[in-house]
Amino acid sequence: MALVTTSKARRVRYAFTGDSAVELQRHIYDARKAAHRERKVRDALAELPADASEAVRKETASVVRELWDASPLPPAWVPLTDCSAHDGATVATLRPLSWAEDQMSRDLKAIEQMRSVVGHGLVAIDDDEAKARAFCDDPPAPLFTPLYHAIVELTWGNPQA
Repeated sequence: MALVTTSKARRVRYAFTGDSAVELQRHIYDARKAAHRERKVRDALAELPADASEAVRKETASVVRELWDASPLPPAWVPLTDCSAHDGATVATLRPLSWAEDQMSRDLKAIEQMRSVVGHGLVAIDDDEAKARAFCDDPPAPLFTPLYHAIVELTWGNPQA
């Protein structure tokens, strides 16, 4: 296996699952749904008092799993390779951050950190770099945070459903 010595050269095309033209492959959808559900279970269990009984923990986990099984998966930016359909969808070209870019972003306040990550990681929208710059200048709220998470995931390889 050859090592990639620069992250900036790697480009990946992503689509937003909130777009009606985007459909995830079934196994990808199921895996993302399960990961999201289990993260919600962990969050709920972490909120319980430290002395909560095992019965309360099991009941809480069961209720949360049931709730999230019935809920739709939150929209996210996903690689086109995870999609079974995306014709007509807006496509963002992303790149992972270098270690230095990531570390510099971490010292910033939350909004500046997110703007820095997206500013570095968003290369183009529909193959147009000017559209990417315009997005960064005035990002639509429902797309911005999921895009930030997609770039962090691409940078560090830790999937977040």
